Amino acid sequence: MFAPICFGPANVLVFYRDEKGKEHLVASGSVLDMNPDRVILKRVVLSGHISKVNRRLAIVRYMFFNRDDIEWFKPVELYTPQGRRGHIKESLGTHESIPKMDI
Repeated sequence: MFAPICFGPANVLVFYRDEKGKEHLVASGSVLDMNPDRVILKRVVLSGHISKVNRRLAIVRYMFFNRDDIEWFKPVELYTPQGRRGHIKESLGTHESIPKMDI
C-alpha cells in the first residue's frame, strides 16, 4: 500500500480498481497510534470429525463449510491436540467442503 503519512486516529478507506476502471470498496478501518513494538496476533481453533484414516492421509469432516476457507488454510500447518501435524492436500465433495489432510 502506498499512502501519505498520517498520524492516528484517522479513518482509512481502501478501494480496488477493476479492469473496467470502476472502483470497489475493499476494506475500511482506522490508523492506530505509532508504536513500533505493536504485535497483532490472531489464533484460530478449528474443529472437525475424522471420518477416515489411511496410512498418512486423514479425511476430516465438518471442519470447513466454505471452499475459500480451505484455500486460505492450505499453506498453514495444522496440528491436533495429540501432536499430529499436517497440511491440507485437497478438498473433497461438493455439498460440504471436506479437506483431505496429509499427516
